[in-house]
Amino acid sequence: TWSSAVPIHYSGMSPTTTFRVWGQIQVTPSGQLVAMAYAGRDNWCLVSTDRGRTWQAHLIVRTPPETDYNEMAVAIISDTDWIAIARGATRREGGSSMRQFVTRNGGLRWKDLGSTNAEWSGGYVSPAMQTVRCGGELMIVWAYMARGSRSTPPPTPNSLIVRYATADGALSSSRVWSPQQIVGQVGSFTHRSGYPSIALANDCSHGVMVAGR
Repeated sequence: TWSSAVPIHYSGMSPTTTFRVWGQIQVTPSGQLVAMAYAGRDNWCLVSTDRGRTWQAHLIVRTPPETDYNEMAVAIISDTDWIAIARGATRREGGSSMRQFVTRNGGLRWKDLGSTNAEWSGGYVSPAMQTVRCGGELMIVWAYMARGSRSTPPPTPNSLIVRYATADGALSSSRVWSPQQIVGQVGSFTHRSGYPSIALANDCSHGVMVAGR
């Protein structure tokens, strides 16, 4: 059973276009909730310290004219260290290469680490991330969809992709992600597929991933 819907209250921004909250809400070790959002040219993180009743917005990036950042996932390393990856389509070039950002002070300020080492192509959408501990080391799991693109096809069109990186590595560089691994079979999804959700055991032993097909 579920309660009735209650409007959320947030401060720190006044969007003039449609405000979209994106992806899975993450939780810091101290219990803060972190949600990602975008509105027009701006990407934001929303932080709540009262279980979602109120939220404080912090600007991540203001999109430059040549790039369209929108869908953005976040992985929590500690109360202060977070990693975000955004879908970033380059206007008039028909391609995208997911862009990586980090904060070392709980979302107050963000640093742009540049494009990831995922191959440049079209059709990369709907990133999702989770932090797990594998063999005693903190790891980031990153999933996204590579849709078939008519302009610049990805290497494995219509496939759900997973990559991994150590938390320490991803905090300092956007180029440390493992080679892609395909969930299921290459091409087993359709054109509008994506939007994965990840639920992995904290010890990296097992888990489940769900995506729209």
